[in-house]
Amino acid sequence: MSVKTSKKIYNYLTCGDCLKDLEKLLAFITVAGVIVFGLITLYQLTQISWLELSSYRFMLERILELAIGVELARLLLSYNLETVVELLAFVVARKVVLLENDFVSLLLGILALTILFAAKGVLTYVEGKQETVRQSKITNGIKNQE
Repeated sequence: MSVKTSKKIYNYLTCGDCLKDLEKLLAFITVAGVIVFGLITLYQLTQISWLELSSYRFMLERILELAIGVELARLLLSYNLETVVELLAFVVARKVVLLENDFVSLLLGILALTILFAAKGVLTYVEGKQETVRQSKITNGIKNQE
């Protein structure tokens, strides 16, 4: 192995590129798992009796689990707080929807969702403000150069 090749490998491993590639691989595996899980779920939905309430709960549970898997893959591919908040919202929503008779857990779930959506609103507002400031600096920079 030449020195040039070993230097490239060292740079690849230390610069974080290998971690980004690993995250892409994990996202691909997650999407593949979601697809397989979705196909199995479709088959199971054709086999259950729709006269029972448990069938509806089964369908809701599976749909929310698929949504969580998709959001997890999105989180691995894009680093933004909005994706994290959406993933957490799906996890909490799944827990709240599938509760049976636990009123305290229901209230805590609703409170958690409220906090998540408030955080999302604040983060969206702050990001919008930062973008406006950045755009005005760019615009002022262009005007000053003229």
